[in-house]
Amino acid sequence: MGGGHPSAVKKCRSTTDDADTETPSPRSRLYVFIRASLLLSVFFLAANANGRGHVLVASVDLFHSSWVRFCAAYVSPPLQLLADVCVVCFLVQSADCLVWCLGCLYIHLNRIKPKPISSPAIDRERERERAGGWERAVS
Repeated sequence: MGGGHPSAVKKCRSTTDDADTETPSPRSRLYVFIRASLLLSVFFLAANANGRGHVLVASVDLFHSSWVRFCAAYVSPPLQLLADVCVVCFLVQSADCLVWCLGCLYIHLNRIKPKPISSPAIDRERERERAGGWERAVS
C-alpha cells in the first residue's frame, strides 16, 4: 500500500478539514436580519395581546411619517435630478441616432461612393502594375 510522506498526508488532511469547517456562520447579516424581524413581530403581537397595540401603532405611524418627510426633503430631490439627467441623455442619444440614419439615407439616395485617399507609394505601385510587371523599385 502506498504511504506517502507523513507531512504531505497531514497537510492534505488539514486542508480538507478546513474546507469542511467553512460553513456559513449563523451570525451572518441575513440571519441577524431575519431574527430581528421575528423578534419585532413577536413584540408587536404581544403588545396587541396586552391591549397596548394602539400606542405601538401610534409610534410606528410617527416613525413612518417622519421617514416620509425625510425622504421628501433629502432623498427625493437628488433622485428627481438623476431621473431628469437620464431623460436628457436618452433624448440626446435618440437625436444622435436620427442624425446617423438621415446621413445614411442621404448617402444611399445620392449614391455617394467612398473615394479612398491614396498615398504616393500606393500610386507608384499601381503605375508599375499598369506598366506590365512587378519591377523592383530602386531607391
